[in-house]
Parts: sequence; structure tokens; C-alpha cells
Amino acid sequence: MLFTEPIVGLLSLYIAFTFAIVYAFYAAIPWIFTQVYGFSTASQGIVFLSLTIGYLASIATIILATQAQKKRRQNTASNENGGNAILAPEESLLLAMLGGPSLPVALLLFGWSAKTAIHWIVPVVAITLYGWGTLLVFFSLAAREYE
Repeated sequence: MLFTEPIVGLLSLYIAFTFAIVYAFYAAIPWIFTQVYGFSTASQGIVFLSLTIGYLASIATIILATQAQKKRRQNTASNENGGNAILAPEESLLLAMLGGPSLPVALLLFGWSAKTAIHWIVPVVAITLYGWGTLLVFFSLAAREYE
């Protein structure tokens, strides 16, 4: 299916690219925060928590969005199909529509802010935003497969 269905291949390539960038962050964070900002090894290790904070924020967003979607599904349920409303396929991609634009914004923010003239919190916020967007996109695309 990876090669016979173009959308599956393209989405797999997109997810692989986003996670490759996460692993690139694992290499870039120590270099930027020790070389550019002069952090010690212990201090730059704490910067990795920004990805975790982004992941936890995305889990909270996923829970809230799933509850809202479940409530919307219950409100629009028809009696014809046993009280279960079937959502349009695009509605499962709402989280990807929310998290997708945050990925290039986070990369731009991270790339342009990693210099001594700019406070160190700006790249940390960019890393957090990227972690949030990555998990939203991944969950949205993975959840679509299980509906």
C-alpha cells in the first residue's frame, strides 16, 4: 500500500521527515546551547524538556479535541444508523490542520533565533512548538487509520 496508494506514501514520507527533524534537534540542541549561549552540560540537558512539554501540551490538545469531536458526533447522530454519526474523513484531520502550520513556524523561529543577540528562551519556545505540532500531526494521521 505504501507504493500503490500515493497518499499513503506521501503521508509516510511527511511523517518520516518530521521525525527526522526531531532527531536533528537532538543533535542541534547541545551544540547551539553550549556553543552559542554558553550553557553547561547540565543546563543544556534541561532544554530537552521543552520537547517533552510540547508533547504533553499536544496530549492535552488531543484529549480536548477528541472530547469535542465526540460531543459533536453525539449531537449530530441520526436515528437511521443506530445513533452513531459518521464523521467526514476530513474531520479526523483537524488536529493535523492545527499542528501542521506550527511545524514550519517553529523551524523558522528556531533557525533565526539561535544567536547570542536573541534571548535563549526563543529557541526553547520554538522547540516546544515543534514538539506540539509533531505529535498533533502524527496522532491525527495515525488515528485516521484506526477509525
